[in-house]
Amino acid sequence: MSHQNISSDRFHWKWVVLVLFLACAVRAYNLNVPFVERFNAISRLSNCASVVRNFYEHGFNFFYPEIDENGPGPYLLNAEMPTYAYLMALAYKLTGGVHEWAARAVSVLFSIAALWLLYLLIRKTAGERPALFALVFAALSPMNVALSRSIQCDMTMVFAGTAALYFFYRYCETQKLIFFLWSSFFMAMAVGTKIYALYLFIPIIYLAWEREKWAVFTRPRNYFYCLVVSLTFIWYFYMWKVGQGQKLAYSTFGYPDAPGQWTVTAKAFLLHALTPVGAALFLFGIFKNTFNSHRLAWVWLFSVVFYLMVMWPMVVMHPYYLLPAIPPVAYFFGLGADRILSSARFRFVRCAWFWLPICLLEIFFLSYYYRLLYVIPQDRMAIVVSGKVTDALVPKDSLVVASWGASPIQLYYCHRRGWSFDLTRSGKELIEDLEKKREQGAGYFMTTTLDDFHKASDFEVYLRTHYGVTKENEEMILFDLKAAGSR
Repeated sequence: MSHQNISSDRFHWKWVVLVLFLACAVRAYNLNVPFVERFNAISRLSNCASVVRNFYEHGFNFFYPEIDENGPGPYLLNAEMPTYAYLMALAYKLTGGVHEWAARAVSVLFSIAALWLLYLLIRKTAGERPALFALVFAALSPMNVALSRSIQCDMTMVFAGTAALYFFYRYCETQKLIFFLWSSFFMAMAVGTKIYALYLFIPIIYLAWEREKWAVFTRPRNYFYCLVVSLTFIWYFYMWKVGQGQKLAYSTFGYPDAPGQWTVTAKAFLLHALTPVGAALFLFGIFKNTFNSHRLAWVWLFSVVFYLMVMWPMVVMHPYYLLPAIPPVAYFFGLGADRILSSARFRFVRCAWFWLPICLLEIFFLSYYYRLLYVIPQDRMAIVVSGKVTDALVPKDSLVVASWGASPIQLYYCHRRGWSFDLTRSGKELIEDLEKKREQGAGYFMTTTLDDFHKASDFEVYLRTHYGVTKENEEMILFDLKAAGSR
């Protein structure tokens, strides 16, 4: 290798290290914020957080992930395999307590590992420079950063799926069994974390077909691969079966009927995932690269589009379902940026003065998003502060009706089991619902959504008339449902 090539290689790796350092920095900054941040589904966060804490506090029973919601119980969350939650609970164990940063650190580590594997895969298939540009995009994409710090399972799934694809590519390249086994393991992990990760079989089958053609159907090891992944279905069947015999707070084995606003999804994809500069380079990568030139990238992208079409009602309600699109989009972003720099028609882009305003524009978009990522607004901090007040005043064995919108997040920060309670109903409905919960053992009612509480004037008058106020301030009100009020 010539001295020039060695210098170029060192220069390239310096950039890779710098990007990974920046990726760690934007993910790890202010990592100890409560689980009430913007841009994530707060109900989903509360359920994940309660499963993690219950593993830590009530025993590490992997086969019975528990939430705090459902009154006197049962508390089973019959959802995906809680690998991520279990690891976060172990992080609590290692750090000696329930620390938000410890749980979030697990997602951060999965995210960095996913970035590294994505870089390696694109470097193998498209070259160093597209891989570096793809790494930059995936490392700094606002949506990717937000979910990399979240305790939701989505980042675990993306890591496992990227790993499965990378190791299967390496297996097709080298025919080494170890790569095949690692790929099957990570594919099972991806499907166990989210069953819709089955869409990754599309690029996996494509790679196998490219290598083996019709022999793909006769090789026993390919059926072994499918068998390993299908073992995760035992978990889903077990969760479904257990849920059939219990009245649970949530049933995750369903499909929504009414989709939300598609405009929210478009905004999330174009601004929060791509950013305007990223969208331009992604589109350039799409229109300037044919299927034959980068088949894996196209098949991967098509598989994600197929997944989004199948899951569309969920996607439009919860934009975090867009996260699996980040890796193939990053692939085309890298191809687009490399194509511009390589084309003789775009010599002017090699001038630093051309990139300076673009970089400044991108920094502006990123900083606008990031500034909201690390700070918790006052109305959400009230959830945490008022939860601690309730925790100090309410006996540990009491069941609590806790209200912050329709989310169980207030229940989590009260550190009590019980019910969430949506106040945006008629006073009569609220009174009947609360009395049913009191008959089931509810001992206290608290809320931090005071605007909704005061709007439900009939309900407020009923509570103040029949039950005693334990604590009231500008952020919360706590009623003792066993103590008489001014009857």
